Amino acid sequence: MTDKLYKVGDKVPQAGRYQCIVCGLILEFLPQHIEKGVVFNSCPLCFAGTDKGPKKPDEDIWKFIA
Repeated sequence: MTDKLYKVGDKVPQAGRYQCIVCGLILEFLPQHIEKGVVFNSCPLCFAGTDKGPKKPDEDIWKFIA
């Protein structure tokens, strides 16, 4: 079974930790973030999800880990 992946602009589906599949950076989203309808941004460490990063804005870069 493959992990569900998310790209820039996708709505964060649940609270928890998400990891950049390129560089391994982990971001945590709390329940209050989910209530506000937060969406995924590009990776602030490796810039995946940007035109200058290793993956472009239309490519999946985030995976749920816990």
